[in-house]
Amino acid sequence: MNKQKPHGRPAPLNISPQYQWDPNNIGQDIERTNRAIADILNLVHGVMQRVDSLYQYTTKAFTPLPNYIADTKARYDECYRTYAHEFQAHRDTQAAYQETKNVLEEMRNALAQEQEAHLYKSTELGLLKQTLDDERIVREDLEARNTKLGEEHEKINNEMRTLIEAINEQKQVLENDNQAMRATINKLQEGREKAGAETLEEIVVGEPTLQTKVRSLEEEKESLEKRLQEATDAVTAGKIELQTLQAQQSSRGHGKRRRAN
Repeated sequence: MNKQKPHGRPAPLNISPQYQWDPNNIGQDIERTNRAIADILNLVHGVMQRVDSLYQYTTKAFTPLPNYIADTKARYDECYRTYAHEFQAHRDTQAAYQETKNVLEEMRNALAQEQEAHLYKSTELGLLKQTLDDERIVREDLEARNTKLGEEHEKINNEMRTLIEAINEQKQVLENDNQAMRATINKLQEGREKAGAETLEEIVVGEPTLQTKVRSLEEEKESLEKRLQEATDAVTAGKIELQTLQAQQSSRGHGKRRRAN
């Protein structure tokens, strides 16, 4: 009679390479595992049939054999449960892998959208900065022109006041001279024979000279008034242009804020 094998952990199964697990392809690995489990179950079923057949013939002759068969059957059942557990673990791993892949794809798409939005905002901010720089240059130029026109306007006003004061002084001088000439003429009329020819000649010569001075002062006054009017018009035009630019900047700023919102 053959010796009974000692009870213990069953020897590892000799599985061919085609049934070995490949971490790079879970689906094929699960399929191979299913086939391996099916083969093992068929093998166990065949063994159990042979064992049952042998048990029928040897029950009476070999008393320890039923215990060995029951032990072997229990080990094979444990092996089946182990492989069933591994199969379920593989299915869970495959589902988790697919879920992780989907999450990564969603995160990749969200990142691409964020990058596109960031690029659009960066481009829009660059264009807005360029526009603001251009408008700042134009505004500074207008302010400089306005300042220059204001200085020129003030200068013309000062010259105008100086001219008016000079004209008033000349008027006073002319009035004094006129009064002196009238007094002299009156004296000449009273005693023409007593007046010297030299005095009469000075009066005749002096009158055109005063008229020339008056005419020159009036022409200078008209020139200054014309320059003052031109400067005033230029200052007004500069103020209007500056107000127009400020209004355009304000409306453009509101439009940018509406688009940003």
